[in-house]
Amino acid sequence: MKAIFYLSVTILGLFTMHSCVKDTCVHTKKYLHYEPVFITQEEFDAPAEYTLARPMENTGTIYAYGSYIFVNEFQRGIHIIDNHNPQSPNVKGFIEIPGNTHFTVKSNMLYANKLEDLVVLDITDVDQPLQVNRISDVFQLHRAQSSDQGILAYYESTDEAIEIDCNDQRYNSLIFSFNDRLFFDFEAFTPSANLQFAAVNNAKAVVESGNSPSTIGVGGSMARFTTFGEYLYVLSDHSLETIDITTPDQPVKHASTNVAFTAETIYPFEGHLYIGTTNGMHIYNVSHSGTPEFVSTTAHIQSCDPVISDGEYAYVTLRGGTECGGFTNQLEAYDIQNPFTPTRVQIFPMDNPHGLTKVGDYLYICEGPGGWKKVKSNLPGQFTLEQTNSSHSAYDVLVTPQFTLLFVGSKGIFQYSMDGVNNPQLISQVEFVLP
Repeated sequence: MKAIFYLSVTILGLFTMHSCVKDTCVHTKKYLHYEPVFITQEEFDAPAEYTLARPMENTGTIYAYGSYIFVNEFQRGIHIIDNHNPQSPNVKGFIEIPGNTHFTVKSNMLYANKLEDLVVLDITDVDQPLQVNRISDVFQLHRAQSSDQGILAYYESTDEAIEIDCNDQRYNSLIFSFNDRLFFDFEAFTPSANLQFAAVNNAKAVVESGNSPSTIGVGGSMARFTTFGEYLYVLSDHSLETIDITTPDQPVKHASTNVAFTAETIYPFEGHLYIGTTNGMHIYNVSHSGTPEFVSTTAHIQSCDPVISDGEYAYVTLRGGTECGGFTNQLEAYDIQNPFTPTRVQIFPMDNPHGLTKVGDYLYICEGPGGWKKVKSNLPGQFTLEQTNSSHSAYDVLVTPQFTLLFVGSKGIFQYSMDGVNNPQLISQVEFVLP
């Protein structure tokens, strides 16, 4: 699945330009309009800057680290939320990183992309994040687009009503471009619910990898960045970049590995990387030299595909009807005790599955606009549905070091307590300010 909506690249492939043969008529539609914002070379070269808190409007990657939550503002930077008291999280500040879409954290170092560059920030003092390094030309997928107006850094949105004749080729389009701007059919879908999410790891993976929550971050299931051992791994569609972070503030590009199909999510567990693609799950071994060594591929029908693992089984959600293709919506489980021959052992029907995590015997699975579900894993027996919560949308989920569930929806971040209750109880939320 696409963890992040790349407005400047992938969105062009979604155009549906259908002409309609009807009598002359005029129809007014409401569109969410995105206009490119350009910055100078000097602004692009400037180090990341920590500023006052600002509203969250168009979020991406979410990550829990120690008592803090980090949230990407798509192509703009990273929000910092103080979560010492999960019942009352407090938005502290914002790190300005133009062009940022992904990041991860390890040992007080935050690694983030700034378009095609990798920046490293020391967050030992969360109140004073400091950029300590920057490596050029690391991520080809995010390469800057330049023009006589400057460098395209991000898009700003606004509501705009436009009038379109039914014979116009744009009449039935959900998305179209005009004069270097992008327009989304406001009634067809809410872009803020689709321009989401990414991260890494879950609580079980943190514990079993031998790292404490104070040194390694906790995230969801829809990642493109992750760390394992002394390496940072980054997905870039058809390649897996390996970056040596033995010296944390001096990363060095180590290797680039080709990945079959369009790679979407990456998940580390017990010396392996589980990579979800539009056509299957790849397993790579990284426990030897750090360079990914191919182990196996399990093919499935084309769809969006987050993957997590508990070491014994891999869990995959397939979602159709999207830019990934396909029409299947289901949860699948694979026996990976022999990683060279993964075997599918269970299928469970879903409505619109997105990110997921596992706590004990239970899977928490996001259903997009439909909320989330708690499913008991009785493997190798059948899955059983334990709880459905449709009070808010949910696109990704993680378990924080405070042992709370953190769901990300189209309207905010929703935090649930799991202490002493059969079903998680909502204890707080941080609302987004939507366009």
